[in-house]
Amino acid sequence: MQLKSALMTWVVRDCNDSQRPLPPFLRNKVAQTLVAVLQVEFPSSWPGFFQDLLRAVLPGSQLLAAGAGGRSSGNLAPCTPGNEGCVDMLCRILISIDDDLVSLEVARYLLVEWYAERAPGLATLVLNTMQRFIAWIDIGLVANDKFVGLLEQILDGNSPSAPSLALRGAAADCLTEIVSKRMEAAVKLNLIQSMAILPRCTAWAAGFAGGGGASGKGSEEQQALLLKLAALLSCLAGEIIDALKKVENGVISLLAAGLAISSEATQDATSVANQASQMLDSLFPALLAAFRSEVDAVALPLLSFMSAYTARLKLLHKRNGELSPGDTSNVEEKRKELWVLFKNLAKVVFPEVLAFVAGLLQAVIAPHPSPPSAQQGQGQGSDSSRWQDVEVALALLYELGEVAPEEALKPGTGGLAALVAALAASCSTSSAASGNGHLDVSTRACYLFCRISKQLRSGLRPHLGALLPSLHPHLAHIATHPLPDAGSGQAGRDSASKAGAPLLAVVDDRLYVFEAVGLLLGQEEVGATEQLAALTTLLQPLVAQALEAVVRLNKGFKTDLATRQRPDIGRLFAQVLEVALAVPREFPSHRLLRARFIACVHRLVEGLQALLLPYLPATLEVLLAGPGAQEAGQLVEVLQLTNQLVVRFKEALAPLMEGLLPVLVARVHACLEEVRERAELQRCYYGLLHALAHSGLSGALLRGGSAAVLEPVMEALTRGAATHWEPAQRRMCVQVYCRLINEWCSSGSVEAIPGFKRYAMEHLGGEACVLGLLRGQPPLDPRDAATMALLQ
Repeated sequence: MQLKSALMTWVVRDCNDSQRPLPPFLRNKVAQTLVAVLQVEFPSSWPGFFQDLLRAVLPGSQLLAAGAGGRSSGNLAPCTPGNEGCVDMLCRILISIDDDLVSLEVARYLLVEWYAERAPGLATLVLNTMQRFIAWIDIGLVANDKFVGLLEQILDGNSPSAPSLALRGAAADCLTEIVSKRMEAAVKLNLIQSMAILPRCTAWAAGFAGGGGASGKGSEEQQALLLKLAALLSCLAGEIIDALKKVENGVISLLAAGLAISSEATQDATSVANQASQMLDSLFPALLAAFRSEVDAVALPLLSFMSAYTARLKLLHKRNGELSPGDTSNVEEKRKELWVLFKNLAKVVFPEVLAFVAGLLQAVIAPHPSPPSAQQGQGQGSDSSRWQDVEVALALLYELGEVAPEEALKPGTGGLAALVAALAASCSTSSAASGNGHLDVSTRACYLFCRISKQLRSGLRPHLGALLPSLHPHLAHIATHPLPDAGSGQAGRDSASKAGAPLLAVVDDRLYVFEAVGLLLGQEEVGATEQLAALTTLLQPLVAQALEAVVRLNKGFKTDLATRQRPDIGRLFAQVLEVALAVPREFPSHRLLRARFIACVHRLVEGLQALLLPYLPATLEVLLAGPGAQEAGQLVEVLQLTNQLVVRFKEALAPLMEGLLPVLVARVHACLEEVRERAELQRCYYGLLHALAHSGLSGALLRGGSAAVLEPVMEALTRGAATHWEPAQRRMCVQVYCRLINEWCSSGSVEAIPGFKRYAMEHLGGEACVLGLLRGQPPLDPRDAATMALLQ
């Protein structure tokens, strides 16, 4: 008894002290302790627990009469101000119980109504508590005009002061639980009709009120409310379609069992089905609006309904078929027999069957695709073949491939292989595919054509004469009509140069068709004259806007082919870079054009190699000029490109590096004073010094104007080896030191810089080893290979 009194005292006195409120975790502990006592004492030793609890937390309130099981006239006194702590404890206790509930319909209504505007957090807590019990308590306690009306008023935000988004979300959760309660189909539809929730959900087709709109993202709280409204919409639609299926399946089951259905029952079933269908029709605009939301998670709750709805449409299609199940089975058997006859015939006279299938395919495919235009709608071929004819032709081609001899499948010589290659090329380059006015269709067709070209390039070689002219209008259209948001392509994000091309260099995925053309033209078997003529025809009208397109085109040509075997092709690509130099000169502040230009240089360095050397001074000069060249981000791009050039050309780059190195080092050290972007700039800087030291270009630090930057370079390497937080960067600095000592202070020769070895021992050894230990920083690891090489 003393324990009960002590617990009630804690609930009333300590948990309702506004001056010194208990922390939430202590409130939870009090509630859990009280419930633990309740499990032992109720109902045998403490039958009046709930009445005692209400009397303790709500003294002087008429809620006790309602809580005891009586009905109130509705003129109840308002809740006593100052009891917010007790109401909070009441909710925590009810949540902890989770096994029992007293009927508190009026109390619940008054708590929500009273605190909805005065303390929305408490009202939200009350509704969240109620949500736990709606699933199993009597439906009449919650699905009444009074309580549902209050929930819908909160949901709409039609109160004098708009309720909080969290409170509206709690109201939506309660309505979702009410709608999802299990009951008969007709009763469920009548419940939904009586709740008047359907018109509110229908109005959401124009946007969720207060939730950031049907397509707006809004704040995090607005997004959370959107998710709960979408869950309510999905639950409502799902319950309606479940009720419709129950009625239909009930009638079908009775008919299948041979039982008669009275006319009255038929009318009732028809009425319920019509009512459910009308409800679904009215909800569909809101469902489609939710799928258009920019918040991806909004569509997730609706997927279960859409799956059920799609399955229902498929089932209705099967039920409405013209053939009975027996006739359908007979037709399928006849088809199997026909396929067997076709395969046997193909084994006997394969060339004739192949010609027959080729004729069918030619009849259903448009032979001359029309050029695309900016105003083009959905592309169509010159013929209007029935889909049944297309299906038969493709099915015959598939079955023919199952029994084709091995000789017919060989690329270049096999008849079936040539037919498949021609079919793939024709379908990919037609106005219904690459030239389709719908962006998604044309983008996907260009990507698939690139994939096909990689696999069937030898099979497509005989068709280049007809294939390339058919591609010219599509290539010109893609090059001269870039997407307004170029750079957002998803499938092409992996096409940026591995040497460090910026991500902004990626443009729209339709440019995959240029890569496909490069793969087809870049074959050594294609004649040099034909190759050069075709490439010239392609490049001349595209140079102005085709930097990224040239990158993809160059991927199809081997370096040896474009430089040693047929240098004219390499010179054509180099001329593109010469023209492209005007882009960063004319638009020095345009980041996207600069990024495309750098990506083009990255690719051409790998594809043309030594042919590109004459253009490098002008390229680096234009990249280091302009108002934005002092920024750390753009300097990182230049360092990445320079690193690639050093690794690729080594000693051949020495004259250029003698003049470039002082400028680069000065700008790097100026930018390193800024904390932002410092880490990435340091990594690129150390990487460049590492590439210089290991590419035979360390002498560039000693000659000409570069000698003046030797001291800051060595100081930067010393600091990096001693204080950098990344072990990989410390190791890289030590490797540069080791390489310079080996080259400048090798045994048996005069030191290139007198005293450099002593300088390295004093500064690197002192800073990295001795002072590093004293400062508590990680010193050089003597077990590391780079450190051991330095010490030796």
